[in-house]
Amino acid sequence: MKKKMIFLWIEDNQKRQADYARTLENKSFRGIPKAEIDFKLVRGMDIKEVLDGITKAYRRIPPNLIIIDHFLDNIKGGFIEDNKTNGTSIALLLREKGLNCPIVGITTAANIRRIPISNNTKDIYDDFIDADDFEEYFEDIFVLANAFRVSKKVPSDKSRFLGLLKTQNN
Repeated sequence: MKKKMIFLWIEDNQKRQADYARTLENKSFRGIPKAEIDFKLVRGMDIKEVLDGITKAYRRIPPNLIIIDHFLDNIKGGFIEDNKTNGTSIALLLREKGLNCPIVGITTAANIRRIPISNNTKDIYDDFIDADDFEEYFEDIFVLANAFRVSKKVPSDKSRFLGLLKTQNN
């Protein structure tokens, strides 16, 4: 039996947990392990405390993928203008704290129409998806997480080269 992958989901809308996270957890695709969803409902919480908890929980073994609501407008203690936080600022902080895994941004088309998101902002994520069509992205999310998981097991050319140098020096 394949070990389940872990997807961390940072969200301020509990409805997405019921609508999407549970459905995602029950999906499987040929050759790809299922995922366990660690859903962090951050509504009304201080985001700095949430991030501290996440980095402590995943210090040794990061999740296989992180999904972040791009518009986190129901949290406390923001990092950008008007004391607000968005998913890209959290993505950058998580990467800076060493959580090396794919990060996917999610929001609704209504939010995108209300506050357009630049391509530079979207580029901070490994993928950016529309919550209204979320089920269409299930396979893409699993493939992205699994490809990253598998690539970490394959030694890079640099580590192979260093291994060759070590054997020649002995």
